[in-house]
Amino acid sequence: MIAGTVKSLGGVGLFMWIFNITGLLGDVLSYSRIAGLGIATYVMAVNFNKLSLGVYEYFSSLAPLVGSVLGLVLMLVVAIFMNMFNIVFGTIGGFVHSMRLCFVEFLPKWYDGNGREFTPFTLKIEKHIALGKMR
Repeated sequence: MIAGTVKSLGGVGLFMWIFNITGLLGDVLSYSRIAGLGIATYVMAVNFNKLSLGVYEYFSSLAPLVGSVLGLVLMLVVAIFMNMFNIVFGTIGGFVHSMRLCFVEFLPKWYDGNGREFTPFTLKIEKHIALGKMR
C-alpha cells in the first residue's frame, strides 16, 4: 500500500503514506464497532436473565407455593419478551452496521459507477400522430 503510493506519486508519496495508515485505522475501528455491538447484546442478555430471575425470587419470597408458581410464570414471560427484543434488535443492528461498512466505507474504494443510470419503473410514452383512415 505504501510502496504503491510512493511509486504512483513519487516524492510526495513519501509523505502521503500517513493518510493510508489513518484510513486503515478507521476501517479497523469500524469493525470494532460491530464487535462492540455483539458484546453489548451479550451484556443485555445477561442482565435480562438476571432481571427475570429477580422477578422469580421476589414472588417466591412473598408466598412459598403460590408465589413460586406465579414467579415462574412471570419470569418466563419477562425472559422471553426481553430476550426476543434483544435478539431482534441485535440482529437488525448487526445487519445495518455491516451493510453500512460494505456500502459506505469499502465499496467506494473499489467500485467505479460508470454506466447508465438505473431508473426503475419508468414508462416511455412515444407521442405520434396516426395518419390514415380510422375504422
